[in-house]
Amino acid sequence: MASLVNSFSYSPSQWGQFETCHRQYWFSRYGSWGGWEKNCHPLTREIYRLKKLSNRYLWSGSRVHEAISGILKSFQAGNPIDPELEKQKLLQRMRQDFRDSKSLPPGEIPPKGSYRFVEHDDQEMAIIDSAWKEIVEKSVVALENFFLSEPWEWIRSLGPDCLLRTDEILESIPFQTDGVDFPVYLSIDLAINDPEGLIILDWKTGKPSPKSHQPQLDLYAYYAVKKLDCPPDKVRTGAIYISSPERKVTLEYSSGKIMEETHARIETHTRTILSKIQDPFNGIANKDEFAPTPGAYSCKSCFFRRVCENAY
Repeated sequence: MASLVNSFSYSPSQWGQFETCHRQYWFSRYGSWGGWEKNCHPLTREIYRLKKLSNRYLWSGSRVHEAISGILKSFQAGNPIDPELEKQKLLQRMRQDFRDSKSLPPGEIPPKGSYRFVEHDDQEMAIIDSAWKEIVEKSVVALENFFLSEPWEWIRSLGPDCLLRTDEILESIPFQTDGVDFPVYLSIDLAINDPEGLIILDWKTGKPSPKSHQPQLDLYAYYAVKKLDCPPDKVRTGAIYISSPERKVTLEYSSGKIMEETHARIETHTRTILSKIQDPFNGIANKDEFAPTPGAYSCKSCFFRRVCENAY
Protein backbone atom coordinates (compact mmCIF):
# COMPACT_ATOMS: atom_id res chain seq x y z
CA MET A 1 0.00 0.00 0.00
CA ALA A 2 1.32 3.43 -0.93
CA SER A 3 2.10 5.66 2.03
CA LEU A 4 -0.06 8.72 2.65
CA VAL A 5 1.42 12.06 1.67
CA ASN A 6 0.52 15.25 3.49
CA SER A 7 0.27 17.38 0.36
CA PHE A 8 -1.00 20.95 0.47
CA SER A 9 -4.68 21.77 0.18
CA TYR A 10 -6.93 24.72 0.95
CA SER A 11 -10.39 25.18 2.42
CA PRO A 12 -12.26 28.05 4.09
CA SER A 13 -11.92 26.34 7.48
CA GLN A 14 -8.16 25.93 7.03
CA TRP A 15 -7.82 29.62 6.22
CA GLY A 16 -9.93 30.52 9.26
CA GLN A 17 -7.60 28.49 11.45
CA PHE A 18 -4.52 30.08 9.88
CA GLU A 19 -5.97 33.56 10.43
CA THR A 20 -6.71 32.77 14.07
CA CYS A 21 -3.21 31.49 14.82
CA HIS A 22 -0.48 30.28 12.47
CA ARG A 23 0.79 27.84 15.11
CA GLN A 24 -2.70 26.36 15.54
CA TYR A 25 -2.76 25.74 11.78
CA TRP A 26 0.63 24.02 12.00
CA PHE A 27 -0.52 21.74 14.83
CA SER A 28 -3.62 20.75 12.88
CA ARG A 29 -2.04 20.29 9.45
CA TYR A 30 1.54 19.21 10.23
CA GLY A 31 2.14 18.52 13.91
CA SER A 32 -0.68 15.96 14.00
CA TRP A 33 0.36 14.14 10.83
CA GLY A 34 1.02 10.44 11.39
CA GLY A 35 -0.51 10.51 14.87
CA TRP A 36 -2.64 7.49 14.00
CA GLU A 37 0.45 5.28 13.51
CA LYS A 38 1.14 2.77 16.30
CA ASN A 39 4.82 3.68 16.62
CA CYS A 40 4.54 7.44 16.24
CA HIS A 41 6.14 9.85 18.70
CA PRO A 42 3.97 10.31 21.83
CA LEU A 43 3.76 14.07 21.24
CA THR A 44 2.58 13.53 17.67
CA ARG A 45 -0.07 11.13 18.90
CA GLU A 46 -1.25 13.61 21.51
CA ILE A 47 -1.48 16.44 18.97
CA TYR A 48 -3.47 14.11 16.70
CA ARG A 49 -5.75 13.16 19.61
CA LEU A 50 -6.36 16.81 20.45
CA LYS A 51 -7.19 17.51 16.81
CA LYS A 52 -9.93 14.88 17.05
CA LEU A 53 -11.63 16.64 19.97
CA SER A 54 -14.74 18.73 19.48
CA ASN A 55 -16.54 21.36 21.52
CA ARG A 56 -20.22 21.85 22.18
CA TYR A 57 -20.66 24.46 19.45
CA LEU A 58 -18.95 22.45 16.70
CA TRP A 59 -20.87 19.37 17.85
CA SER A 60 -24.22 21.16 17.72
CA GLY A 61 -23.58 22.50 14.22
CA SER A 62 -22.37 19.14 12.96
CA ARG A 63 -25.30 17.15 14.32
CA VAL A 64 -27.89 19.65 13.03
CA HIS A 65 -26.25 19.60 9.58
CA GLU A 66 -26.29 15.79 9.58
CA ALA A 67 -29.93 15.72 10.64
CA ILE A 68 -30.96 18.07 7.82
CA SER A 69 -28.89 16.13 5.29
CA GLY A 70 -30.59 12.90 6.39
CA ILE A 71 -34.02 14.51 6.08
CA LEU A 72 -33.28 15.75 2.56
CA LYS A 73 -31.99 12.35 1.45
CA SER A 74 -35.09 10.72 2.89
CA PHE A 75 -37.24 13.25 1.01
CA GLN A 76 -35.34 12.43 -2.18
CA ALA A 77 -36.17 8.76 -1.64
CA GLY A 78 -39.87 9.58 -1.44
CA ASN A 79 -40.25 8.87 2.28
CA PRO A 80 -42.71 10.82 4.46
CA ILE A 81 -41.06 13.33 6.79
CA ASP A 82 -42.25 13.66 10.39
CA PRO A 83 -40.69 16.78 12.00
CA GLU A 84 -41.42 15.62 15.54
CA LEU A 85 -39.80 12.26 14.91
CA GLU A 86 -36.73 13.94 13.39
CA LYS A 87 -36.36 16.20 16.42
CA GLN A 88 -36.56 13.19 18.73
CA LYS A 89 -33.92 11.36 16.68
CA LEU A 90 -31.59 14.36 16.98
CA LEU A 91 -32.20 14.59 20.72
CA GLN A 92 -31.45 10.89 21.24
CA ARG A 93 -28.32 11.06 19.08
CA MET A 94 -26.95 14.01 21.04
CA ARG A 95 -27.70 12.35 24.37
CA GLN A 96 -25.76 9.28 23.20
CA ASP A 97 -22.87 11.49 22.03
CA PHE A 98 -22.70 13.04 25.50
CA ARG A 99 -22.60 9.63 27.19
CA ASP A 100 -19.96 8.32 24.77
CA SER A 101 -17.74 11.35 25.31
CA LYS A 102 -17.97 11.20 29.08
CA SER A 103 -17.22 7.46 29.19
CA LEU A 104 -14.18 7.56 26.88
CA PRO A 105 -11.02 6.88 28.93
CA PRO A 106 -8.62 9.85 29.21
CA GLY A 107 -5.98 9.84 26.47
CA GLU A 108 -8.04 7.70 24.09
CA ILE A 109 -8.73 8.81 20.53
CA PRO A 110 -12.51 8.88 19.91
CA PRO A 111 -13.68 6.21 17.44
CA LYS A 112 -14.84 7.38 14.03
CA GLY A 113 -18.34 8.83 14.19
CA SER A 114 -18.20 9.53 17.93
CA TYR A 115 -17.19 12.54 19.98
CA ARG A 116 -14.84 13.46 22.79
CA PHE A 117 -15.60 16.98 23.96
CA VAL A 118 -12.86 19.31 25.09
CA GLU A 119 -15.22 20.24 27.94
CA HIS A 120 -14.80 16.65 29.18
CA ASP A 121 -11.15 16.34 28.27
CA ASP A 122 -9.79 19.55 29.80
CA GLN A 123 -10.84 20.41 33.35
CA GLU A 124 -10.31 24.12 32.72
CA MET A 125 -12.91 23.92 29.94
CA ALA A 126 -15.55 22.06 31.98
CA ILE A 127 -19.08 23.50 32.00
CA ILE A 128 -22.10 23.02 34.23
CA ASP A 129 -24.88 20.58 33.33
CA SER A 130 -27.34 23.36 32.46
CA ALA A 131 -24.97 24.57 29.70
CA TRP A 132 -25.11 21.12 28.09
CA LYS A 133 -28.89 21.12 28.33
CA GLU A 134 -28.99 24.56 26.74
CA ILE A 135 -26.87 23.61 23.70
CA VAL A 136 -28.97 20.49 23.06
CA GLU A 137 -32.20 22.48 23.31
CA LYS A 138 -30.83 25.07 20.88
CA SER A 139 -29.92 22.29 18.44
CA VAL A 140 -33.46 20.91 18.51
CA VAL A 141 -34.86 24.44 18.01
CA ALA A 142 -32.52 24.92 15.03
CA LEU A 143 -33.94 21.78 13.43
CA GLU A 144 -37.44 23.01 14.17
CA ASN A 145 -36.58 26.30 12.45
CA PHE A 146 -35.41 24.37 9.40
CA PHE A 147 -38.91 22.91 9.02
CA LEU A 148 -40.34 26.43 9.27
CA SER A 149 -37.87 27.90 6.79
CA GLU A 150 -38.53 29.24 3.31
CA PRO A 151 -36.08 26.77 1.66
CA TRP A 152 -38.02 23.80 3.06
CA GLU A 153 -41.12 25.29 1.41
CA TRP A 154 -39.21 25.60 -1.88
CA ILE A 155 -38.01 22.00 -1.71
CA ARG A 156 -41.46 20.59 -1.02
CA SER A 157 -42.93 22.72 -3.79
CA LEU A 158 -40.30 21.82 -6.41
CA GLY A 159 -40.12 18.13 -5.48
CA PRO A 160 -37.24 15.68 -4.87
CA ASP A 161 -35.65 16.18 -8.29
CA CYS A 162 -34.70 19.78 -7.40
CA LEU A 163 -32.05 18.61 -4.92
CA LEU A 164 -28.58 18.68 -6.47
CA ARG A 165 -26.44 18.62 -3.29
CA THR A 166 -27.40 17.75 0.29
CA ASP A 167 -24.15 18.06 2.26
CA GLU A 168 -22.96 14.47 1.80
CA ILE A 169 -20.12 15.10 -0.66
CA LEU A 170 -16.69 16.65 -0.11
CA GLU A 171 -16.16 18.65 -3.28
CA SER A 172 -12.87 19.89 -4.70
CA ILE A 173 -11.68 22.37 -7.30
CA PRO A 174 -8.21 22.10 -8.87
CA PHE A 175 -6.22 25.29 -8.31
CA GLN A 176 -2.70 26.58 -8.85
CA THR A 177 -0.75 29.28 -7.05
CA ASP A 178 2.79 30.14 -8.11
CA GLY A 179 3.30 26.78 -9.83
CA VAL A 180 1.87 24.70 -6.95
CA ASP A 181 -1.12 22.57 -7.89
CA PHE A 182 -3.53 21.65 -5.09
CA PRO A 183 -7.23 21.01 -4.40
CA VAL A 184 -9.59 23.54 -2.88
CA TYR A 185 -12.04 21.62 -0.68
CA LEU A 186 -15.61 22.56 0.16
CA SER A 187 -18.87 20.92 1.17
CA ILE A 188 -22.13 22.44 -0.04
CA ASP A 189 -24.99 22.16 2.46
CA LEU A 190 -27.75 22.47 -0.11
CA ALA A 191 -27.98 23.14 -3.85
CA ILE A 192 -31.40 23.46 -5.50
CA ASN A 193 -32.27 23.61 -9.17
CA ASP A 194 -35.18 25.95 -9.75
CA PRO A 195 -36.62 27.61 -12.90
CA GLU A 196 -34.30 30.63 -12.51
CA GLY A 197 -31.07 28.64 -12.10
CA LEU A 198 -29.12 27.24 -9.17
CA ILE A 199 -29.63 28.19 -5.51
CA ILE A 200 -26.80 27.32 -3.10
CA LEU A 201 -27.57 27.55 0.60
CA ASP A 202 -25.51 27.17 3.76
CA TRP A 203 -27.04 26.26 7.12
CA LYS A 204 -25.69 28.38 9.99
CA THR A 205 -26.37 27.50 13.63
CA GLY A 206 -24.40 30.44 15.05
CA LYS A 207 -25.13 34.15 15.16
CA PRO A 208 -26.04 35.89 11.89
CA SER A 209 -22.98 37.40 10.22
CA PRO A 210 -23.72 37.89 6.49
CA LYS A 211 -20.58 39.90 5.74
CA SER A 212 -18.19 37.29 7.16
CA HIS A 213 -20.06 34.37 5.57
CA GLN A 214 -20.34 35.79 2.04
CA PRO A 215 -16.79 34.79 0.92
CA GLN A 216 -17.63 31.16 1.73
CA LEU A 217 -20.84 31.41 -0.29
CA ASP A 218 -18.93 33.03 -3.14
CA LEU A 219 -16.58 30.02 -3.14
CA TYR A 220 -19.60 27.74 -3.55
CA ALA A 221 -20.73 29.83 -6.51
CA TYR A 222 -17.18 29.60 -7.91
CA TYR A 223 -17.43 25.80 -7.65
CA ALA A 224 -20.79 25.81 -9.47
CA VAL A 225 -19.31 27.84 -12.32
CA LYS A 226 -16.07 25.83 -12.59
CA LYS A 227 -17.37 22.29 -12.02
CA LEU A 228 -21.10 22.40 -12.83
CA ASP A 229 -20.81 24.76 -15.84
CA CYS A 230 -23.38 27.20 -14.44
CA PRO A 231 -23.27 30.76 -15.80
CA PRO A 232 -22.39 33.10 -12.92
CA ASP A 233 -25.59 35.12 -13.29
CA LYS A 234 -27.65 31.94 -12.89
CA VAL A 235 -26.22 31.17 -9.43
CA ARG A 236 -27.73 32.60 -6.26
CA THR A 237 -26.36 32.02 -2.76
CA GLY A 238 -27.63 32.58 0.75
CA ALA A 239 -26.99 31.72 4.38
CA ILE A 240 -29.84 30.27 6.45
CA TYR A 241 -29.52 31.21 10.13
CA ILE A 242 -31.57 28.43 11.66
CA SER A 243 -30.69 29.49 15.18
CA SER A 244 -33.15 32.30 14.43
CA PRO A 245 -36.87 31.83 13.73
CA GLU A 246 -36.60 34.16 10.71
CA ARG A 247 -38.11 32.20 7.81
CA LYS A 248 -37.01 34.31 4.85
CA VAL A 249 -33.65 33.92 3.09
CA THR A 250 -31.81 36.71 1.31
CA LEU A 251 -30.32 35.43 -1.95
CA GLU A 252 -27.40 37.14 -3.67
CA TYR A 253 -26.77 36.75 -7.39
CA SER A 254 -23.24 35.86 -8.40
CA SER A 255 -21.36 37.54 -11.26
CA GLY A 256 -18.18 37.42 -13.30
CA LYS A 257 -16.69 40.02 -10.97
CA ILE A 258 -17.38 37.85 -7.92
CA MET A 259 -15.69 34.92 -9.70
CA GLU A 260 -12.58 37.05 -10.28
CA GLU A 261 -12.56 38.28 -6.68
CA THR A 262 -12.97 34.74 -5.34
CA HIS A 263 -10.10 33.46 -7.51
CA ALA A 264 -7.89 36.34 -6.32
CA ARG A 265 -8.84 35.69 -2.68
CA ILE A 266 -7.87 32.02 -2.87
CA GLU A 267 -4.63 32.96 -4.58
CA THR A 268 -3.78 35.52 -1.89
CA HIS A 269 -4.66 33.18 0.97
CA THR A 270 -2.73 30.23 -0.40
CA ARG A 271 0.29 32.34 -1.34
CA THR A 272 0.43 33.55 2.27
CA ILE A 273 0.31 30.02 3.68
CA LEU A 274 2.66 28.53 1.07
CA SER A 275 5.30 31.15 1.90
CA LYS A 276 5.77 29.35 5.23
CA ILE A 277 5.93 25.76 3.91
CA GLN A 278 9.25 24.24 2.84
CA ASP A 279 7.80 21.45 0.69
CA PRO A 280 4.05 21.64 -0.01
CA PHE A 281 4.11 18.42 -2.05
CA ASN A 282 5.56 16.25 0.74
CA GLY A 283 4.18 18.02 3.79
CA ILE A 284 7.40 19.50 5.13
CA ALA A 285 6.76 22.59 7.24
CA ASN A 286 8.99 24.00 9.98
CA LYS A 287 7.05 24.74 13.16
CA ASP A 288 9.09 27.88 13.81
CA GLU A 289 7.81 29.41 10.56
CA PHE A 290 4.29 29.40 12.01
CA ALA A 291 4.41 32.05 14.71
CA PRO A 292 1.84 31.71 17.51
CA THR A 293 -0.72 34.42 18.18
CA PRO A 294 -1.32 34.06 21.91
CA GLY A 295 -4.40 35.67 23.41
CA ALA A 296 -6.67 35.08 26.38
CA TYR A 297 -9.69 34.13 24.26
CA SER A 298 -8.05 32.41 21.29
CA CYS A 299 -5.76 30.27 23.45
CA LYS A 300 -8.45 29.17 25.87
CA SER A 301 -10.64 27.95 22.99
CA CYS A 302 -7.72 26.23 21.19
CA PHE A 303 -7.64 22.44 21.44
CA PHE A 304 -3.82 22.47 21.21
CA ARG A 305 -3.11 24.82 24.10
CA ARG A 306 -1.91 21.95 26.33
CA VAL A 307 0.90 21.14 23.89
CA CYS A 308 1.71 24.74 22.94
CA GLU A 309 4.56 26.34 24.86
CA ASN A 310 3.32 29.78 23.79
CA ALA A 311 -0.25 29.41 25.04
CA TYR A 312 -1.55 32.40 26.93
